[in-house]
Amino acid sequence: DGIRRESRRLRDRGEIDLMIRDLRRASPDSVDGLDLGNPARVARAWEVQKATGRSLTHWHAQRTEPMLRLDDVDPLLLWPDPDETASRIDRRLKRMVADGVVDECREALRGWDPSLPYSKALGAGEFRNHLKWGIGLDETLRRVAAATRRFAKRQRTWFRSRMGDWRRVPPDVDPG
Repeated sequence: DGIRRESRRLRDRGEIDLMIRDLRRASPDSVDGLDLGNPARVARAWEVQKATGRSLTHWHAQRTEPMLRLDDVDPLLLWPDPDETASRIDRRLKRMVADGVVDECREALRGWDPSLPYSKALGAGEFRNHLKWGIGLDETLRRVAAATRRFAKRQRTWFRSRMGDWRRVPPDVDPG
C-alpha cells in the first residue's frame, strides 16, 4: 500500500521521469518494451520493481509449469453464444442504470483523472460524456453496449487464437 501511495503521489506531481530513471537505475532492461508515454504502465512497472526488487521484464521471463499437462486432460473452453452474450450485456446495462450507475459516475466525474484505472473501464468515457456534454442516456447506453460487445468479440478472438483446439462447450451444459 505504501508503494502504491508513493506511486500515485509521484504521478500526481507529474514525476513520471523520476520513475523511469529509478527503473533504469535498478535494471536497465526494465524499460525495454515499456510504453514510456503511458503513466499507468510506468507506474505499474515502478511499483513491481519497488515491491519485489525485480523488474517486470524479469517476472515476464519466468517460466512456470502448469499444474496439469494438456496431454493429460480434456481441455474445455466455456463458449457462450454471442447473441446470448449481447442480450446479457443489454440486460446488465439496464440493471446498472436501475442500480444507480449514473449517480456513481456523476460522483467519479468530480475527481475525474484519466490516468486512473476507473477512467478506462468499459463505459466510463461514455457515461462521462453523457454527464458532461448532455448526450442522451439511450444513446449513451447504445454506445456502452456496442463497446462492450466489441470487447467480448476481442475476448473470443483471443481465446480462439490461443485455445483453438480446445473443446468448446456452452456454459450451461454439463461437459461430461
